[in-house]
Amino acid sequence: MINPSLLNPECILLGLSIKDQEEVLQHLGSVLFQHGCVKDSYVTALIERERLYPTGLGQIAIPHTDREHTIKDAIAIAILDEPVLFKMMGSDTEFCSVSVIFMLAISTNDQQIDMLQTLMGFVQDNAKLAALKGCTTKQQVYELLTQEESVCI
Repeated sequence: MINPSLLNPECILLGLSIKDQEEVLQHLGSVLFQHGCVKDSYVTALIERERLYPTGLGQIAIPHTDREHTIKDAIAIAILDEPVLFKMMGSDTEFCSVSVIFMLAISTNDQQIDMLQTLMGFVQDNAKLAALKGCTTKQQVYELLTQEESVCI
């Protein structure tokens, strides 16, 4: 379960048509910037960190960067129309087709580690991942991620 204070429904994007990884990183990063959650340095730092330390995990990616680029803790989420390629976490050569992106803007290392563990547990639960992809509204996504009960089909 994600702390509701980290998740603003306005930072949840559904049915996004994106052509590649960099475009989705720029788009979600700009959403966090527009909501006052990150500094203007965030997107550049995020793209560089993703190049060095990929965050693809099966069907999801969890891009994040150093805390000095964060103003207010938040998570932006994109559920894509079509998957885009991300490098697999821990690999320079393997790729995965990602359709769900959880972009983190977290100001403390402990909270960032906790959130990464929560999201990794989420991705390992095929039923929850399928439910997330089945959500048709931002509110459904918000409720699925902040409550124990699944609200999507």
